[in-house]
Amino acid sequence: MLPSATMPESMTINELRQAILAMMNRKDELEEQNRSLRNLLDGEMEHSAALRQEMDNWRRKVAEQEERHATKVQALARENEVLKVQLKKYVGAVQMLRREGQAVEGKDKGKKNKNPCPQFCH
Repeated sequence: MLPSATMPESMTINELRQAILAMMNRKDELEEQNRSLRNLLDGEMEHSAALRQEMDNWRRKVAEQEERHATKVQALARENEVLKVQLKKYVGAVQMLRREGQAVEGKDKGKKNKNPCPQFCH
């Protein structure tokens, strides 16, 4: 109830009281609304902080897992290289034994032809 151009500039004491009471009531309403909004804001800030903390925890866990996986991959790569070397040695040994076996077979075939009793005369 602000004075306007059409209203006289003087107010009665009763009107002033009503205006002051209305302003005080409005002030109380706004203060209550402000308290309520501050409480909501505090709650949201706490929730946001909790979510940030959770995200930090997840990031740390992921970093730890990545580190463990990288270490495991390196160990498996080293083991793979060792197994490759062992496999090459094994294949080489098998090939050598086959060649020696074929050479011995060739010699045995020559002996078998010369020896009339191969089972009993050795």
